[in-house]
Amino acid sequence: MDGWSAPVESKVTSHRNSVVSWSRAVLAIALVTGLVAAVPGPAAASGGTFIDDDDSVHEADIETIAAAGFTNGCNPPYNDHYCPSDPITRGEIAAFLTRALSLPSSSTDHFDDDEDSMFESAINSLAEAGVTRGCNPPANTDYCPDESVTRGQMAALLVRAFGLTDPGQGDWFTDDDSSIFETDIDRLRQAEITAGCNPPTNSRFCPNDVVTREAMASFLVRALELDPYLPPTIQPPPALPALPENYDVTFEPGDNVAATVAGEPAGTSFYFEQGIYRLQEITPKDGDIFVGEPGAVLSGAKVLSSFRRDGDLWVASRQTQQHSNVSQGEEYGYCVKGYAACVYPEDVFIDDTPLLQVSSRSQVTAGTFYFDYATDRIYLADDPNGHLVEASATSHAFTGSADDVRIQGLIIEKYATPGREGAVNARIGRIGSAGERWIIARNEIRYNHGYAIKIEADMLIQENYLHDNGHMGLGTVADNVRIQWNEISYNCRAGFKCMGWSSGGVKLDFSDHVIVRWNEVHHNFGHGIMVDCGSVDALIEHNTVYDNEGIGIQHEISGSATIRWNDVRNNGYPIPGPGDERYEYEFQGILILNSEDSEVYENTLVGNADGLVARQDQRPRLEYGEGHICDGWYDLRDANVHDNYVELSGDATAGIDLSGISDYSYFWSKNNRFEGNDYVIDGGEDHAVFRWLERLVTAAQWVDAGQDATGTFTFR
Repeated sequence: MDGWSAPVESKVTSHRNSVVSWSRAVLAIALVTGLVAAVPGPAAASGGTFIDDDDSVHEADIETIAAAGFTNGCNPPYNDHYCPSDPITRGEIAAFLTRALSLPSSSTDHFDDDEDSMFESAINSLAEAGVTRGCNPPANTDYCPDESVTRGQMAALLVRAFGLTDPGQGDWFTDDDSSIFETDIDRLRQAEITAGCNPPTNSRFCPNDVVTREAMASFLVRALELDPYLPPTIQPPPALPALPENYDVTFEPGDNVAATVAGEPAGTSFYFEQGIYRLQEITPKDGDIFVGEPGAVLSGAKVLSSFRRDGDLWVASRQTQQHSNVSQGEEYGYCVKGYAACVYPEDVFIDDTPLLQVSSRSQVTAGTFYFDYATDRIYLADDPNGHLVEASATSHAFTGSADDVRIQGLIIEKYATPGREGAVNARIGRIGSAGERWIIARNEIRYNHGYAIKIEADMLIQENYLHDNGHMGLGTVADNVRIQWNEISYNCRAGFKCMGWSSGGVKLDFSDHVIVRWNEVHHNFGHGIMVDCGSVDALIEHNTVYDNEGIGIQHEISGSATIRWNDVRNNGYPIPGPGDERYEYEFQGILILNSEDSEVYENTLVGNADGLVARQDQRPRLEYGEGHICDGWYDLRDANVHDNYVELSGDATAGIDLSGISDYSYFWSKNNRFEGNDYVIDGGEDHAVFRWLERLVTAAQWVDAGQDATGTFTFR
């Protein structure tokens, strides 16, 4: 048992612009589901920081402590899981409370058994503050970091930490009379931090039951009197057009799909039965429909089954697949320094895990391969025996300039798609004739070398899972496109340069009247959502954009845009993978760059490397075909940034800035304005975090300059 003592006063406060109101009277209401450590906030709809808590009644409280920085997740380095039903350990609880109570570090090593614990520093901070003494009284030389915490121990911890002294009527529960924590349990109940464990009567507390991670979130939210935060309720996607009741042609694995499609008239409907269809490149005709049974896979890869040993490597011979492109550039993309082979579209997979192509045999190590195109050989360091080894060979699953094509319900994977082209490519090559009005819905498109989808005019891209593609999730030049209800993640894995001129998740150039909404865009090795170069009338709304290595949402060198109701978190930090060169500028949650008539409102920005910035760069004027003018044509004017919630921690900033230019009209006379935004700032009132007149200024100076006169500023 733990001897907690010495109350530690919390200085944590939290304010959000979209909080759920919570009456203290609700704390007396018991939950029907499970034995809970505290009465949680309302159950949240799907969405938010973590992907595994959508069914938890504690989700609002989990979101609250994540936003406050008390938890990072349970599966580093990605941390997109919270593990809500796992018992919380004493080590984990030390980390939670050290962050929640803002406890300083300790130079004293208080315990003997935590040397190998990742929580040792937090444990020492908790002991230094007197919140815990140990787990083996009277000596208390051990902390037992891996043991679970009971509800009785949790009551004692919170009572001591928050200085709770009033037991109220006393003897609130019938099952704790023999517990050494009874007095602490009564004080916790009087403070309305818990209601009991047997709703609806709540006559018992269950002091010996363990506390789960989700219940711990509710304990902290109630103890700190934080407002529970609910991620936005996800609006269901609109209904897709009806599919045929009967299909004209049904395929089964082994059929020559491409030849059959070529021989059928326009407007034919095709159905793929479950199984793998290898090395098919399909050229649709106008009005064709392609629908897959669950488990139908179009694969651009062939199986490699013959290897021999060659020194310390394994080699597969007679590999004649090769795209003609061999160099970096504007046509097929640029590579990150050290990954010059990114422009070769052929990939190798071992048990569905992509290997990274290197430029010479001497560079081959575990997890990489070298394709010697001159001798038609592929070299591996990993032993292929007993594993499924595949090499991509076919460029596209679908390609061509047909109109009104529909592709639905397929898994499309492992195509040797060149950079800046898509596995689904509604165009002939990169710059040939293009089709229009394609519907691409409910597909999983993965492990292709270029884009998952090359977007063309009037496309509907809905409810797809686009992940682990070598270049971007999707992008190109197209008007009247709807990109909605998709998950777009872990793209740009092949070493392409996906920051600067490119992106990782979504990029649209010269694209007018585009809608990007209700997408989950995360963990891309580059920017999340980027609208660039002469695009006009973009609507970016209701997206959840998090943990992308670059900027969360960027509107660059373009005309009018509305960016609203997006949840933008933890973007701008390196993530495991090929990565990209870091640029001199910071990676914002939202960046408005050299663009005019942008309205940015009611977004939530938390934990990003940099905050919310409107910036004007010095740019040359360049013209790109058909009268489009990109760089130098648009400049920063009429930016209306209002009613956003922005947390600024570390080096994060917000405001208006210049780069390579000293024209102060962008501050004073081009109608760029911030108004009514709510800021939570790490540091005191003298902490300069706002960009103004090419320097950083304090909140007071920012307001004196005429910005955010009705905004709020919370310092923590």
